[in-house]
Amino acid sequence: MSRDTYKWAADGLIDGSAPLNSIPHADLQGGDLCVVIKQGDCAYHYVYDGLSEASQDVPNVIAPQDAGANPGRWLLHRVYDTFVRVNLKSEYNNGTVSSNTTINWNNGNNQRITLGGNITLTFSNMGVGHKQLKVIQDGTGGRTPTLPSGKWPGGTESDFSTGASVEDILSIYYDGINYYYQLTKGWA
Repeated sequence: MSRDTYKWAADGLIDGSAPLNSIPHADLQGGDLCVVIKQGDCAYHYVYDGLSEASQDVPNVIAPQDAGANPGRWLLHRVYDTFVRVNLKSEYNNGTVSSNTTINWNNGNNQRITLGGNITLTFSNMGVGHKQLKVIQDGTGGRTPTLPSGKWPGGTESDFSTGASVEDILSIYYDGINYYYQLTKGWA
C-alpha cells in the first residue's frame, strides 16, 4: 500500500460511533493512514507507528483500545482546521423521484438519483469543488432532468440518455459562482 493512500477513516478520536481508537489493533500495519473528520470541527491526519509505545496523549497519540501492552500507536501527522468537507462514505442514494428535488451535497460528493418523472433539480450545500451525480432512468425511461444554469464544454448543453434503466454520470465543478458540467452518457 502506498503511504499516501488512506486505509482507514473515523468520525472521532476516542469517542463517536466509529472512533480512531476502535480500529482493531490486529488489523493495523505500520504506515497505515487514517483521516478523522469530526462534524463541525476539523480533520486530523494520523499515521500508524507499529513500534511506538508512547503514552496516549489525545490528540497527539492515540492507542487502539484493544492494544493492551502491545506496541502500536496512531501519531498525529497534521490537523486541517479549515477544510473542504470530505465524504468517505459510499455513494448516497436519493431514491426514485418524480417531482422537483434538491440534491443536498452534505450527503456526499458522489450521489445517485433515479428519475421517475421529468424533474427540476436544485443543489444545496454545494461548496467549491468537484461532485458527481449518477442519473438513472427508471424502467420506463424517457425522463428528463432540468439542472441549475451552468456551463458546458463548447457552450452546448448535453442531453441526458432516455432509454429505460440507462445510467448517465454528471460531473460538476463549482467555483463558488458557476456550475461547470460534463456528462458521460449511456452506461447500461
